[in-house]
Amino acid sequence: SHNFSVICFCSDIDSYSNYRDAYEVADLFICPSKVHKQVLQYAFDLPIHHLREAIDPSLHQAQKLNLVSDGAKVVWFGFPESYYKSMVSLESAIIQALNEKLIESFSVVSAESLELELPHEFEFIKYEVDTFAAHLTRFNVAILSHIPMDLHVNTLIKSPNKACSAIVAGLIPICSDTPNYRDFLTEMNLQEYLFDSPKGLLGALRVLSTRSISSLEDEWFSAFRSVCNKFSASNQCKDYLEIIDSCNSQVPGLRDKNKENIDFYSPPVEDIKLRFYIRQQLSKLKGMLHLR
Repeated sequence: SHNFSVICFCSDIDSYSNYRDAYEVADLFICPSKVHKQVLQYAFDLPIHHLREAIDPSLHQAQKLNLVSDGAKVVWFGFPESYYKSMVSLESAIIQALNEKLIESFSVVSAESLELELPHEFEFIKYEVDTFAAHLTRFNVAILSHIPMDLHVNTLIKSPNKACSAIVAGLIPICSDTPNYRDFLTEMNLQEYLFDSPKGLLGALRVLSTRSISSLEDEWFSAFRSVCNKFSASNQCKDYLEIIDSCNSQVPGLRDKNKENIDFYSPPVEDIKLRFYIRQQLSKLKGMLHLR
């Protein structure tokens, strides 16, 4: 038996009201980033722990840096709403990088509602679960951003899982100098690829353009080994069980409820695909109605 029965895994898309509802029944919050944990600690007086996200199991682990050509073929991937929140302010810098030949191309992998909103210089690739991993093999650099153009803290606290996915898939990540990306890239010894403004992004791309292929391969491989070691599913499970053991040893710090056993639930792949399809269709509808 356990000293608690309800564990809430926190998402960066939830609002305060969602957390407040969860707080009424939860004995423990688990967050995907340290910043997320720090934000919630201001509001809730129950144990809150950080558990880093594991490598996306749908990705094929690269054997080497994707060297599709001598230049940088760059990609961004995510939902349209994430692009609007974090990438629109960087479009002019990316176009300048294309014009200066710092990069060969820039592509966006997302839901089709975003396609008509992109500058004509950008290539669009429709996101599909079954083809996403294969699409990433066409690129060797990813630009990723948590810049909160929506002015919401939820954008800022997002986990660095996209940068982790990029490395696993054979790409060098260039990321916004926001808390979680800074911690992650510093841990991977890739902090020189952080940017703090559109001008800073151009600077990071210029640094990248001066690197030799062998230098980039070494940087990527070092980061790849570190990611595989620290972000594996087995290590995540081990860390999770350590959190549970730690909480069980601190009975006074928990709200003692039903003392039931912990049940694990993982949604089947079909459920995940259905939820993505629903989000895709809602995004498409908003685009048709000109509502961002």
